[in-house]
Amino acid sequence: FLRAPVPTKLTVLNNPFRDQIRLQYSVTGNQTFTVHLYNAAGALLRKQDYQLTGGSGIYTMDAVELLPAGVYHLSTFCGDYKQSFKLVKQ
Repeated sequence: FLRAPVPTKLTVLNNPFRDQIRLQYSVTGNQTFTVHLYNAAGALLRKQDYQLTGGSGIYTMDAVELLPAGVYHLSTFCGDYKQSFKLVKQ
């Protein structure tokens, strides 16, 4: 059976962050990429879907400048691939 293409590389470019969160990705084919941002208490603050095309690129989550300083958790989903990051807002 065929598996959906997944990122071969996913990194956070700016941690700590201020007014946006930037993720660099590399994928082997077109795929829907879902990002969840949680506060330290585990409450979901934002969910965004993004259509990735094969190759490399940068995903930017804007409008996070109003979040208070502190620790956040970012979960990313792409096909069967899941990765989580601990982020700090300055």
